[in-house]
Amino acid sequence: MKKQMLLGIITAGLVLSMSIPTLASELTIEETVKQTEKELLNSQQTNTTDNTTSNTAENTTDSTVVAQIKSFSDVSSSHWAYKSIMAMVNRGLFSGTTTPVNGVGTFSPEKTMTRAEFVTVVVRAMYPTADIKAINENWWSGTYEVAVDNGLIQESEFTESSMAQGITRQEMSMVLVRAAEQKGDTASKLVPTAKISDYSTVGSYYKDYVVKAYSMGMISGNDDRGTFAPKITVTRAAGAAVLNRLVDSSARAKVDFTAPVVTPEEPQGTGQTWVEGSNHDDPKVGDTVIKADGTKVVLKLGIGGVLGAGQGVDIYTGTVVNGVTAKEGMCSWFDGRPFAKDSITGEMHTGTEWNTIKHSTHPKEKGSNGEIRNTWWEYDTEAEIWFWLGPVA
Repeated sequence: MKKQMLLGIITAGLVLSMSIPTLASELTIEETVKQTEKELLNSQQTNTTDNTTSNTAENTTDSTVVAQIKSFSDVSSSHWAYKSIMAMVNRGLFSGTTTPVNGVGTFSPEKTMTRAEFVTVVVRAMYPTADIKAINENWWSGTYEVAVDNGLIQESEFTESSMAQGITRQEMSMVLVRAAEQKGDTASKLVPTAKISDYSTVGSYYKDYVVKAYSMGMISGNDDRGTFAPKITVTRAAGAAVLNRLVDSSARAKVDFTAPVVTPEEPQGTGQTWVEGSNHDDPKVGDTVIKADGTKVVLKLGIGGVLGAGQGVDIYTGTVVNGVTAKEGMCSWFDGRPFAKDSITGEMHTGTEWNTIKHSTHPKEKGSNGEIRNTWWEYDTEAEIWFWLGPVA
């Protein structure tokens, strides 16, 4: 009959009592202590419940647990994000919200994803060899440091203390686009903003990122009208879907780059009114341009005193002067310089006007690598200069 003895093991600030077999064929006391410590550590690491601040579903990825996940009780095979969720779990980028039992866990697809969780899964995908270690009590502190150091986010955008907040769709777009561009993945062309029915509600800081994310097929509208809902927080299911599109281009949405047809309203006001791109007289302050989405833009002197600069509308295409209709590449009648159209904003100005806009918007301070500022400028930390993204004047 086996004799048993009681051993009190003090480890990680806890006292554990357990029975240790004394037979030589069994583990030695020292080996048993080590095994018990390992089991205790694993039990702490695999607690992937989202309700705790020390361990969330995305702050650790236990390869053993991931390998055990065969399905989720709350994500059926008919769920719209099922394939994306399983693909990301199998890659070790996402995990469940509970430890699986017999291969079945829970994913909590409708649970709000925090900034910390989304940035963490993107960091995992982008920098798999990064040495990530928590540097304070926040589990995301190590990931946060890697993300900031690599220009994925800026401290002025996401402070470390704000990372527990839910991430919005416009914030998600910013992180996605920066990650994609770091991989050399850029949009070959941009969708008309009219495709995004609530584009006017997108924060000015995020507008460029939202358009690029749309254009790359990494995000799409919430309905048939292309509603983006920029300030709505992202669910875990949506987070898995967009991450899948980031790492697997074949999973991206097909993009329709054609602008919707809009019937112009009756002219209003004292100035001339025309639909963008249609024939009209020489534009002036006070004229109204109707964009493809029906938005009316009243022309004013904008950036650097240039008519229409910064208003996001092409005021010159279709201008008829002395029987000649203006178009891109044609020399203007007022300064002799050719018209150039900007792919970012859709505005068209002459070379002289673009030079004025360029000098008026040049950032005064350094930025972070890949940062876009004032719409047309991107910072390069290696060269320590801002590069102009607008038309060559």
